[in-house]
Amino acid sequence: MRPHNFDSAKTAFVVTGKKARQFIARTKRELLADFELKDSPSFVEAKPISKFCMEKFLRREVDKVSVLYTHFINTISQRAVVTDAAADQ
Repeated sequence: MRPHNFDSAKTAFVVTGKKARQFIARTKRELLADFELKDSPSFVEAKPISKFCMEKFLRREVDKVSVLYTHFINTISQRAVVTDAAADQ
């Protein structure tokens, strides 16, 4: 897996949850939107987030959409995962 580096001056964030919102605020990064979700959201609950992000991409307001999340391994170990959902070539 290749490392992902995000230029904070060029990256805007869409987050879910209090910890992510607090991190973005604390690090003074640009927050586009904040969505509330349950721990295990259904497709219907997650759909507004994907719609929001894809609309930004299709309007060319952003040139890339990446999904960052924590993969739960066990109570001691979690792994950060980054998946590119859309990108201009």
